[in-house]
Amino acid sequence: MIESKQDITWRLGYLAKAYTRARRLVELREEFHQELYEAIVIPGIQYGDERQHNRNPNTDAQAIRIIEMKERYERKIKKEFELANKWLMIINEWVTDRERYVLIRYFQKEKPMDPEIIRPIIKKIKHKLVVLESKTVEERNKQAMDEFKEFREKNNDLFASEIVDVPHKPANKHHVLVNGRFVYMTDDEFAEHERKEKERQQENEIFRNQILLREEENAKKRKELRERIKRVTAYEKKMRKELVK
Repeated sequence: MIESKQDITWRLGYLAKAYTRARRLVELREEFHQELYEAIVIPGIQYGDERQHNRNPNTDAQAIRIIEMKERYERKIKKEFELANKWLMIINEWVTDRERYVLIRYFQKEKPMDPEIIRPIIKKIKHKLVVLESKTVEERNKQAMDEFKEFREKNNDLFASEIVDVPHKPANKHHVLVNGRFVYMTDDEFAEHERKEKERQQENEIFRNQILLREEENAKKRKELRERIKRVTAYEKKMRKELVK
């Protein structure tokens, strides 16, 4: 839930860079998969080897874990593309051509912009974005509730068999999904939760960007190393031919 100009400014910047993050994740997908495969522990017994302790050789469990990690990675890519589409909708449907140019320059290209120019555009967008984000949260909560109901119907034996009285809905509170559980909250309580959640997401995003940047740097170093090895190998072959002559 967006509450201030700072919130919406951060959100627009986050949406503007979603496509870049999505493309980066796509480019790193194969490398991510390879790292998962390289982390597989091959079952084996070597008596007297202390390194075998605290290792899980269960290949079935490892295979399931790899599948889960790959699916989670794909969901992350899908989410970033969805955010990118939301950004495209904002700049193509909500603003004029001039305002689109300003938004792209300021949020995507991170070029300096006069506050007097960008402020009215942000103010213009704010209400629509608040409505859109609120609708997204409601749809997400409804989907989670439907999935939970379906799961409970299929796995009724996992839940308590005793029938308990469900308390009435507290006054001025709404049924919302928080950390995987449905609870009752007032608007202020939910707004505070959303604020903390946004701060956590910002911290996680900074951490993820640092990891992706480090992965890009490592990939670049590996590429440079491979090129260097090729050059050295080619030079050695050339020297051998000259020695033979």
